[in-house]
Amino acid sequence: MFNVALRQPQIRTMNNYKWGIFYVNSDDLRIFVPKRFGWGWTLNFGHKKSYWILALILLSLAISVRLITLK
Repeated sequence: MFNVALRQPQIRTMNNYKWGIFYVNSDDLRIFVPKRFGWGWTLNFGHKKSYWILALILLSLAISVRLITLK
């Protein structure tokens, strides 16, 4: 919740959301942030590692689907 470099709390505003659902804040050092609505977490797409995490999730999903459909 705090920016380590500035020691100021990160305020999530509508300006940090693209299309209202994707959180993008390069000043926020967290990779996972709480969802705006509901329960759970979402990726901070302002953080470069979030794209690698998304790629791993999609790759594991694709491998799982492929293994299931091999029968």
